[in-house]
Amino acid sequence: MDAKLSITLSRVLQSYVRQEFKSPIGAVKLSLSHPIGAQVYSLVRYCDFPQKRQKNTEKELIDFLLPSTNLSSFSNHFVTVTAEGERKIQLFIQSEFQLAMRMYFVTGYEKGFSQKNIINTFIERYELPDNAISYEAIKKADYRNRTRIIKDIMQEIESCIG
Repeated sequence: MDAKLSITLSRVLQSYVRQEFKSPIGAVKLSLSHPIGAQVYSLVRYCDFPQKRQKNTEKELIDFLLPSTNLSSFSNHFVTVTAEGERKIQLFIQSEFQLAMRMYFVTGYEKGFSQKNIINTFIERYELPDNAISYEAIKKADYRNRTRIIKDIMQEIESCIG
């Protein structure tokens, strides 16, 4: 039997996770073979009673279904994560999202697509909600990544020159 875990996650990251696990509505069934699923699963704690959440986070909650494995059984237990564990999950999902965005741009530029087309495709691919993340925010992230790459190349060339 799968256990349900609720955590707070921004709308953008919820959309990203839903697309990664192909779960557009309801609880997201995690897989241990996916890095996000493994990270969430590794931070789960068992408890005898359901844990109460703060009321102001209801709108940003996402439910995960954790698969039962040979190593764990959720029967007769509830699952939760500590506040620190939840923050680690949020940061991990954020970094996976940023990595996916970088890979989208690298691949798109290698194929000769324009920045505008790459951004629009990325927004559509992950079904990012309107006003949750702007076109300009994604464009700025791409600019920062390209600037970092140029700086790295410059440092490597200068180190070879002497």
